[in-house]
Amino acid sequence: MTREERRRILGDEVIAKLHARVELAPDPSPELVEKLRRLWMSPADTAPAPRPANNTVKPKARTEHGSPRTCDGSRF
Repeated sequence: MTREERRRILGDEVIAKLHARVELAPDPSPELVEKLRRLWMSPADTAPAPRPANNTVKPKARTEHGSPRTCDGSRF
């Protein structure tokens, strides 16, 4: 989505409010900046560490054609 599309959808007033909220946020700590820098600089093909077995996620229900269903049973 382009900047112009966002502006058309949100409007100037909403964008101004968002900018004001961002200005209120504190600056990140040097430790956080370093952690984020390492994360952003890692190679794209690096796989994240595996999650523990107790955090498994159930697969989404699928239709007879293999497409996922939403909570109310309708297809995407």
